[in-house]
Amino acid sequence: MRGSLEAFFAEHGYRTFAEVRMVNRWVDLMAVGNGRIIAVEMKLENWREAIRQAVAYQLGADFSAVGMPLGNAVNAYRNRFYFRKEGVGLFGVRVRTPEVRVLIEPERSTRMMPIIRDNLFDVVLVDGEEVMVPRSSKRIRERTAGLQFTEACDYETQDDEEKDGRDETRGRASR
Repeated sequence: MRGSLEAFFAEHGYRTFAEVRMVNRWVDLMAVGNGRIIAVEMKLENWREAIRQAVAYQLGADFSAVGMPLGNAVNAYRNRFYFRKEGVGLFGVRVRTPEVRVLIEPERSTRMMPIIRDNLFDVVLVDGEEVMVPRSSKRIRERTAGLQFTEACDYETQDDEEKDGRDETRGRASR
């Protein structure tokens, strides 16, 4: 199912990342492109739980959706009121073919918290183009496969500098 969703997003100009950490959760699939972040929760059957998780992803993503096998997604579509009420999209995925049907379009998140979004990704230069790369992912090798870095933007935020200063102070005090 994930492969079909990745191909779908690639056709629409998005780069995808699996298992991206958002606060204390792991987003099954994140699509990044066109200035947008789309979080997708993949479930085989339990659409209620999937909606609950997708709503949590709206804190850091522009859009969130549930991806399910097409037959189960059609059954979940019968309860479209719950998806629409929360602004969560619904994708039906044909497992044997790389076909994805958008049964319910996701709506732009009204729950967005910029501090969460800003901590999801780092921006690196790849062949002169700025590319967003997740800061934390269970599949780090997968997320960097195919990227050829010509130059990376190394920077420290003020918070990092303050943290480094505190760590050194603690180190001296404990000697």
